[in-house]
Amino acid sequence: MCRTLCLVLASVVTLTLLPALAQETAGGQVYRIDSVHSSAVFRIKHLDVSYFWGRFNDISGTATWDAARPEATSFDVRVNANSIDSKDAKRNTHLKGPDFFDTKKYRTLPFKSTSARKLDDTTIEVTGDLTLRGVTRPLTAKVEFTGAGKGMQGEAMVGFETTFTIKRSDFGINFAPDALGDDVRVIVSLEAHQAPPPRPAPAK
Repeated sequence: MCRTLCLVLASVVTLTLLPALAQETAGGQVYRIDSVHSSAVFRIKHLDVSYFWGRFNDISGTATWDAARPEATSFDVRVNANSIDSKDAKRNTHLKGPDFFDTKKYRTLPFKSTSARKLDDTTIEVTGDLTLRGVTRPLTAKVEFTGAGKGMQGEAMVGFETTFTIKRSDFGINFAPDALGDDVRVIVSLEAHQAPPPRPAPAK
């Protein structure tokens, strides 16, 4: 009787947990973006003569990765608009103002993926929504899986990099069209970590 009851209870528990376990497996492992070792840089044409590069210094969010199922990859990335760095304080202030990113109203530049597909062993194509100044546009970009390893605390870590081009006018950034190009090339390189494994308890 006890054995039968135990088997029934075990079956109920297993059936109850299966959806959650399947969801965790299907979603892959979640890694938190390390802002210190991640980069977001951009390039824009100036006076139709040269290219100027700037960067954002604060990136956060998560990357979900399953090496066996690259199509389950997903990204939820947020760039702090106030972290823009153009190597000039006066220009930084202008870029944070209403002519450009209007950071008092729009503090972050979020990207959230909606799908992914494998292109080859190291490349996936990711589609999602990019939002600038409150305007959301679809974005599809090729993302390179740049490596995996262990961090300083033994935690699992992964890396990704992508390059894509957007039109600033698509997001309502139209200041000085005669001086600044419309196309903006963006390079994002991410390093992301899982929580470090728990340390063994000290011997008593």
